[in-house]
Amino acid sequence: MIQPRKDETARLQNLMEMLREISRDPDPVSSVTRFRGTFSKLYGDRGMLSVSRRGLDDGLYRVVRILHHRDIDKVQFPNIEFAGPQAPIRSGGIIGDVINDDLPKVIRDLNVEYDPVMGLHLSPYRMLLATPVFDGGRALNWMIFLGTKPDSFRTADIESQILQANLLGGMTNSKRAAKELFEATAQIHHEVDEIASIQRGLLPSPLPAVPGVQLCAVHDSFDRAGGDYYDVFPVGLPEGADTADHAGPWGIMIADASGHGPSAAVVVAMLSTLLHARSRATQHPGELLGYLNRHLANKPIHGSFVTAFLMFYDPREREMQYACAGHNPPLLNSGGTVQHLDAVGSFPLGIDRNARYENAKVQLKSGDTMLLYTDGITELRSSDGDFFGEERLERAMLHAAPGADTVIEAVRESMRNYQMGLRPADDQTMLTMHVC
Repeated sequence: MIQPRKDETARLQNLMEMLREISRDPDPVSSVTRFRGTFSKLYGDRGMLSVSRRGLDDGLYRVVRILHHRDIDKVQFPNIEFAGPQAPIRSGGIIGDVINDDLPKVIRDLNVEYDPVMGLHLSPYRMLLATPVFDGGRALNWMIFLGTKPDSFRTADIESQILQANLLGGMTNSKRAAKELFEATAQIHHEVDEIASIQRGLLPSPLPAVPGVQLCAVHDSFDRAGGDYYDVFPVGLPEGADTADHAGPWGIMIADASGHGPSAAVVVAMLSTLLHARSRATQHPGELLGYLNRHLANKPIHGSFVTAFLMFYDPREREMQYACAGHNPPLLNSGGTVQHLDAVGSFPLGIDRNARYENAKVQLKSGDTMLLYTDGITELRSSDGDFFGEERLERAMLHAAPGADTVIEAVRESMRNYQMGLRPADDQTMLTMHVC
């Protein structure tokens, strides 16, 4: 095995350490500085200018970086580590001449005492090598290397510098794009988190105190923001009145807007606004669903729709009146028997503005428990791809101790055992009501 000489080993170690550090560094600016420092140490120090034409008309450019030869007086000729898009837009001068096309330029016996753009910055140098750095087939950037002697670059150096500049440019372009993507993604996540915070603010917390019943709800979002929604509100309560004085029926809704993420959350916000605007002036859940449907169907929500189950519960009579818009029918455990509340149903909201929603009634009694849920519960998948399904949901409900919170906890425990740590693919929302 051939071993490199001691001086070669040191150079290779410096080179490999630079490549290792650059691979770890997400910042294109510091990567260029590290690259230039190592190559100056290995191959001789040179001045360097970075010129950008990105986003500018023909003939215009920015000098975004100036790094002088180590022997140049840094007081009289200060470095500019990186000015970026804040660098002033220039035109003309020797820089404008050498970048007027996409061909590399070599100027020997350089003698620029005072340049209209660069001033004295180029005066210590006697040789210039300008090479285009291509991005998407266009010379959007230039690397200009400067030597203090007319023979600072040999022919082999020129070819090497062209390749180095474009390899360096490709690396910085990739890192710049990755950094911009990271920053844009972070901004999007921040905005989605804001939407999710607003969406959570639409949910009643704490749940209102409805006479004679226990209520419990849980909302687990698959994404930062989602389309599941529930609400508990007094029906017919005059504006400004205290809910503690409300003696009439209470509305309980669970809904699921199609899709995921911010778009579904926006539809939910529309639904919530319409619901609370109309709940004081309606007598039946089917009437309220019809109102919501007409308004959503008239909005340009690009094919979105909402499934919903809405009931009005009268605590004095323990009577429940309900209507359904394409939503999973709730489960009612009465005396150890589970039944589906599916006597009526119609289209989801927002599909057919002329859809009608009928009402059905159920007489409840002490000890009855009702479970409202979205399809993220029953459509939870195991590692085999099978659904959790309604039968498992019914069994979990039957085996739970009486109470609104105990039913939810029993269902969640059954789901955890079934899911075995897999991430859900949809929002999961449940609301339970236990009649005392």
